[in-house]
Amino acid sequence: MAGPAVRRCRPVRVSGAAASVVLVAMVAGCGGGGGRGGSGETAAVPAVTSTQPPAKGGPLTDLPECSAPPEAAEDAVVEDAAGDLVLPEDTVVTGVEDLGELVSVRGYVALTPIQVRKSYAAAPGLELYALEDEVYEAEVLYGAGDSRVFVKAQAQCQVGSLLSVFVGPEDGEGLPPVTGK
Repeated sequence: MAGPAVRRCRPVRVSGAAASVVLVAMVAGCGGGGGRGGSGETAAVPAVTSTQPPAKGGPLTDLPECSAPPEAAEDAVVEDAAGDLVLPEDTVVTGVEDLGELVSVRGYVALTPIQVRKSYAAAPGLELYALEDEVYEAEVLYGAGDSRVFVKAQAQCQVGSLLSVFVGPEDGEGLPPVTGK
């Protein structure tokens, strides 16, 4: 059984109905390999089984079982996002917001926070600045292209996490700090 992987998503600028520059939330671009918006590169992580303890990435059995994932956002309007956005494979993007120098991406993925952290640690081509986890929450700070990216995964259910991602400039100005450092 293959483990969690990450999918590289290249932000794409397109014209929106409101005469804005928009970034399509890349739900389709992240899911396919090699087409416009995704390079198809993945990083396999050892499979996590239900027999593993939560501290090793196993299910968080004191949380409720997971229900259906949330609906993906149709299109999300933002200004431009520089560099590569890397999300765990099968992430459902629920929102994208332009915050000026930063772009905020929200989503859900059927992984525990530790599995999310492991997927970034195994991803090729990322410059990892910080990795931190506390079983129910994990944070990653990485560089890719001309961007620095902060990712926070918070356990929502036994094997599901909410993602809060901030894409910022290469110097990391304005990104939240990794709390474990």
